[in-house]
Amino acid sequence: MNNSFGGGPPSGLSAKLGAEGGLSAFSLLSSSTHPFGSLEEAALRQRLQGSGATQPCPWGNTGGGGSVQEVTARLLFMVIRWVKCLPTFQTLSKSDQVTLLEESWKDLFLLYMAQWSVAADIVSSLPGLKGGNGPSPTAANSLRLHQSDHLDGAPSSPQRAAELHYIQDVMRRLRQLSPDDTECSCLKAVVLFKPETIGLCDVHPVEMLQDQAQCVLGDYIRHKHPRQPTRFGRLLLLLPSLRAVSAATVERLFFRDTIGNIPIERILGDMYNMEKVD
Repeated sequence: MNNSFGGGPPSGLSAKLGAEGGLSAFSLLSSSTHPFGSLEEAALRQRLQGSGATQPCPWGNTGGGGSVQEVTARLLFMVIRWVKCLPTFQTLSKSDQVTLLEESWKDLFLLYMAQWSVAADIVSSLPGLKGGNGPSPTAANSLRLHQSDHLDGAPSSPQRAAELHYIQDVMRRLRQLSPDDTECSCLKAVVLFKPETIGLCDVHPVEMLQDQAQCVLGDYIRHKHPRQPTRFGRLLLLLPSLRAVSAATVERLFFRDTIGNIPIERILGDMYNMEKVD
């Protein structure tokens, strides 16, 4: 199978990694004209994490609640730009591109939050979570987030706290595995290319692209972490936890104050169509 992500078959990726000493996230899953170190993303990385730092700067340095809205908006723009710059994604029909984006934006946004190590700061800055204490829902009862999620109704404080704590718990488990940029990019591709998405015009290429993303991830992990044989499975098993958080929950918690009652799918479509690739 031709590997559309790395430019060669998955079986040859390990040798390439050994020769080059490792690949960045976007050298695998994006075009060379839009590397991970683009000006926009580099500026955000510096702002959130400091020059070369591994931890984000305190929220007190960036202006409090307004900064939460600004950073979540920037993260959403980064999701759109990452998707727009994927050559493999652009081979799909326009209709399928929009359908996949509308289906996966929430998981991609949460992965970006984890990748940039800003989840704890953002979540703890939201109203309704005082002191970081409270019940932490399990994956089983997290399904209640879907069943009780109504955008037109304000959730109770306990429900809101449970939603926030669950997101924090998912972010914590992601940080424990500490996926690097390449692993994060592969996970994002697995999330994006979801063949079971309802409304796709052509499922087969989406299925092939998801398979390729998993092959790249598996081959990379075997080279990078040869003493962690379960790492591949553990990373993939985190994705259902992301899916357990409903898009309506993420929209209400992180974007309602910014977009009001405008459906986020409409905004995503407009952003995607307006985003230009140089």
